[in-house]
Amino acid sequence: MKVTNLINITKLKIHDKEKRTLLENFFSLSILQRGNYLLPLITLPYLARVLGPEKFGLIVFAQAFIQYFNILTDYGFNLSTTREILFITYLFA
Repeated sequence: MKVTNLINITKLKIHDKEKRTLLENFFSLSILQRGNYLLPLITLPYLARVLGPEKFGLIVFAQAFIQYFNILTDYGFNLSTTREILFITYLFA
C-alpha cells in the first residue's frame, strides 16, 4: 500500500516549483546513492580476478593505510563546516 501511495504522489502534477525541485533532487540523489552501492559490487570482483590475490591485497592494504590519515584529517570537518555555512547564511539572509 505504501508503494502505491508513493507512485500516486510522483504522478501528481506539482505546480509549486519548490516541491518539484525537492522531488527532482531526492530522486537524483537516490539514483546516485544506488550507483555508489552497485559500482563497487561490480568492479571489486573483476579487479580481484584480474590483478590476482597478491597485487589486489597490496592495493587494499594501501587503501586502508590511506583511510587512517583520511579519518584524522576529516575528523569533525563535516559538522564544523555545516555549522559555519549555516551561520554565514543566517547573517546574510
